[in-house]
Amino acid sequence: MGHRNQWNSKPMSAVASVETAARLSRALEDKASKQHGLNLVDARELIADKTKVSANTLANLRREPPRLGEVAAAWVTQRLAGFMIRTLEAEIARAEHDLAIYRRLAHRHDADEIFAAEAEVERLRGTIKRIAAR
Repeated sequence: MGHRNQWNSKPMSAVASVETAARLSRALEDKASKQHGLNLVDARELIADKTKVSANTLANLRREPPRLGEVAAAWVTQRLAGFMIRTLEAEIARAEHDLAIYRRLAHRHDADEIFAAEAEVERLRGTIKRIAAR
């Protein structure tokens, strides 16, 4: 029987836990690489520092198939998901700030910038809900 994650009471198999950790790890590394203009190794070190998950563990998750023990997978998944949610919450705060500025500066409240900012906030909230549902 698998462990239960912190967001819901559905049991998660060891394989699903490792796959979830691998997806989160890849997404965080790719995002950091793109956002900061880093190569993958440097992005991995940045994520490792921020999540307190070793860079070697993150590298093992990038392998095909990802390698990680069941107990470690649960802990790593919690660390990575928590960091991903905090990152997305910060992006939501920035997007809501942009939206408030657009609303104050816009002569019309149906300006394209307002619709784009609202859509971005909703997209980020949806992403957080999907991560939390795992």
